[in-house]
Amino acid sequence: MKKLILKDVKILEQHFERLDVLLNDDRSLALLPTLFSIFCFSRSIAYITREVRTEDLASTVRRETFIQEHSITQSTCVTYVARVFEFAKYCDQLEESFVDINSDRLMNRYLNESLGKRVTSIATVEVAKSALSAYRLFLLKLDLGDLPNLNLRSEIIANLNSATIVHSATDYVSREERTIIKQACSNDRDRLIIRCGYQLGLRSSENRALLLTDQYIKEVRQPGLLSLFKKADNETSEVFAYTLNGVYTKFKKSRVIYIPRQLLLDFYDYYKNERRYYTQKSNEKREGKHLFIRYDSAGKGEAISDRHATNIFLKARKTSVLKEAPISYHKLRHTFATEYFATLIKDKSGQYYSEANALYLVGKRLGHANPSTTSRYVRLLEDLKIKESIEF
Repeated sequence: MKKLILKDVKILEQHFERLDVLLNDDRSLALLPTLFSIFCFSRSIAYITREVRTEDLASTVRRETFIQEHSITQSTCVTYVARVFEFAKYCDQLEESFVDINSDRLMNRYLNESLGKRVTSIATVEVAKSALSAYRLFLLKLDLGDLPNLNLRSEIIANLNSATIVHSATDYVSREERTIIKQACSNDRDRLIIRCGYQLGLRSSENRALLLTDQYIKEVRQPGLLSLFKKADNETSEVFAYTLNGVYTKFKKSRVIYIPRQLLLDFYDYYKNERRYYTQKSNEKREGKHLFIRYDSAGKGEAISDRHATNIFLKARKTSVLKEAPISYHKLRHTFATEYFATLIKDKSGQYYSEANALYLVGKRLGHANPSTTSRYVRLLEDLKIKESIEF
């Protein structure tokens, strides 16, 4: 089986920025998984179940299960569809005369006997379980199945938890773990701050360095985010350079970061909507220069604190299935560096850097004062390979 990733396509007047399609070995369409992909990418929702417990006057307890829609992000769509496709490939490789791909038996077998024994993170299996459950509920809505009953065996959970403890030295946060953390955040501001960790490599305190207004650094005017928003409207660039003022960095040295276009557009959406809502509710009702502001009653409209990113990551982790995972906001910075290093030593265009030159570029992007600090990312490549099933 083969997965195709389509960009900027239109199907029945519906435009898709991205659509994943699964083909069988004979190039025919794997229909149901692809229909699930179309559903997720077109509506950005997934089905989940909610159990309601009622008790009547005779103390008879009844439990009812309801299916409801749940909004998901684009990255979650990508993850869910990828997990369903991976399950379909697993079924395709089974040497059995009849395979009911939509059965509890086969899905539980895949989660416990295949995936659960291959990975080292409980988060990976939990995300796969959520994805398969969403897929089954989608089929149920089409009258093609029944309610899923997916369970992880206790020994699999115990083994994965043990693996997490052994693997606690890792500084790489997987895509599944990032998705879970973002889902546990309560607002757009905090989800964007999480992304700043692994897409920009920012330290917790450096989120305060994202300023709306232009600023002078060493007597040179540097564009603020408002200027970059206008630039994004007029240019098709995929990345936009922004200078972090040394006032906000660890070693008091300014450095340039490169903001991906989609992240910049999401900054703009946050600025126009959620941020403006809280700015108007603040006592002073003024714009302020910081992109990320506080929402609490005591400091509404003021800049977030240096530890805000650290605190919201910890809160999200504790309220998710990752509460025991040895990950932190600062490890998102390590994740950014590891992935950037990986792209430098294996560039799709065929342009490769030596490890020494790649480490130099990573250190420059991170603002490291000592080159030896950057050398850890050679070791972290192994974590990247294991967690994301990537080969170099």
